[in-house]
Amino acid sequence: MPEHACDPADPAALAIIGGGAAGVIAALHALALAPAGARIVLVEAAGELGAGVAYAGDRPEHLLNVVAGRMSAFPERPNDFVAYLLEQDPVGTATAADLANRFVPRPSYRRYLQARLTAARAASPARLEVHRGRAIALRHGGATLSIELESGARLRATGAILAPGNRPRPLPGTRDPDVPPARLVEAWDEAALAGIPEEAAVLVVGAGLSMVDVALGLDARGHRGPLHVLARHALLPLPHTDRGHQGDGIDASALVGRPLRAVVRGLRGLAGEAVRQGRPWQDVLDAVRPHVQSIWRGFEDADRRRFLRHARRHWDIHRHRIAAPAQALIARDLAGGRLRLHRGRLRHLTRIDGGVRAEAEGCGGPFALDVTHVVNATGIAADLRDTADPLLAQLLADGMVQPDPLGLGLATDLDGRPLDARGRAAPNLRLLGSLRIGTLWESTAVPDLRMQAADAARALLVPR
Repeated sequence: MPEHACDPADPAALAIIGGGAAGVIAALHALALAPAGARIVLVEAAGELGAGVAYAGDRPEHLLNVVAGRMSAFPERPNDFVAYLLEQDPVGTATAADLANRFVPRPSYRRYLQARLTAARAASPARLEVHRGRAIALRHGGATLSIELESGARLRATGAILAPGNRPRPLPGTRDPDVPPARLVEAWDEAALAGIPEEAAVLVVGAGLSMVDVALGLDARGHRGPLHVLARHALLPLPHTDRGHQGDGIDASALVGRPLRAVVRGLRGLAGEAVRQGRPWQDVLDAVRPHVQSIWRGFEDADRRRFLRHARRHWDIHRHRIAAPAQALIARDLAGGRLRLHRGRLRHLTRIDGGVRAEAEGCGGPFALDVTHVVNATGIAADLRDTADPLLAQLLADGMVQPDPLGLGLATDLDGRPLDARGRAAPNLRLLGSLRIGTLWESTAVPDLRMQAADAARALLVPR
């Protein structure tokens, strides 16, 4: 793809900041909607387009956490990802119905987005330019927006979509200054994980989806040392069924507009009824899925805080499930004693000979784990009030955006427009993904991202 270092005098019709999955999906919709001659710019700092942290690796054991039939980039073409998979294996034995219910390797989704972007660029009357660089500032410049890159280059655009992707939370607790940085590994850093010796004792902080990725990757590389998992609740992700999504016949609409306690009671009641009918509890979560945004918006602030404090982890392990083969490997390692689950909070890291001592506080008091490496799998950094992202920090400092009051991304309206320090919605800006979870709780999975991306592109490119 061509790369550009400077911007022509005329502003682009649209700038998309972030070239991960959300940004590329936004570009696909923009290319379909933009008029002839319109210029769209896509700004990505590094890495392959469509990758981000979720799809950047090439580990075949890392499977999508959603079946292929729900991963299309296009709401109007729900089977498009399945069609792509069939295109890649035209003489294979799998049918479209088979593939739709499979959890396929994650790298295939990056390649799908790249293939569809290539085709969209060739077919569109508009022009897409890819600018390699890190956006560090965005400011209003009259009727347009001015975007500054780390290189010093400046771009202008009539509207912009912010899709900066996800950043990891920092490791909790404190550490001695002499703890070697090489001993502290991010769950998304495949190169660093590959350097962990096979017999090394490893501590993974966090027990969610990122931990599962780490465990699967280490296992595939032949790691046989002890794998400690430390988490506040010590709750592991639960599996999908092998039946695909089966929420049909379960009416969860009565949960909308109810307070948190009533929603919890309602979910338990629906799950109990499903089990009595011989159906798995997973069917209830699939039936609730279309109503989650409305349920979240219906909560008072006190209920939202209560949910975050007491129910979020329980919700996450039921809602954000893993493929059955992944769950089977985790269960095997637990049963065999290689994976050891600890409930507690990380308090402090100290350097020791050959590694790190992790001091933690559990229900029974303090304890310590001596390991060679500590892997940060604590998840997405949703609280942006002290963000390390220079672009978001500038927008916050200038009052162009404000943090969500509960520390869930940025404050937005229902259309994804960020609210400035005075509460006014920006007409020519749209946010995608985890930046919006304070307003739209479900904002990180592809079925949500594609709707957000399509709506944002339409709002900024199609005259009303």
